[in-house]
Amino acid sequence: MEIINGIVNVDGTISSGKNFEVKAVKKGDRTTYEISLTNGDEIKDYAVVCQQGPASGGAPLTTGLRGINLLEVNSWTKGINPLLPAFNFIAVKLS
Repeated sequence: MEIINGIVNVDGTISSGKNFEVKAVKKGDRTTYEISLTNGDEIKDYAVVCQQGPASGGAPLTTGLRGINLLEVNSWTKGINPLLPAFNFIAVKLS
């Protein structure tokens, strides 16, 4: 069973984890994090769970799949320390 997990900071840097990359796109008070896998798999073949980090201040965390290999995570980031964790996630490959 293939499992990928990671922690992403507010500024889009990866705090921990491997086999994925992140692009952070700032949109007003929120940031959209675009996560794609780097292990050759497609994220559509995984079950994914995300958990907001302390940086969200309790604001809702929204997620969605776009295409076959892009997971989007949206979080409130205005005025938040960029080095705090924005969210963590775990992805388990469906077999």
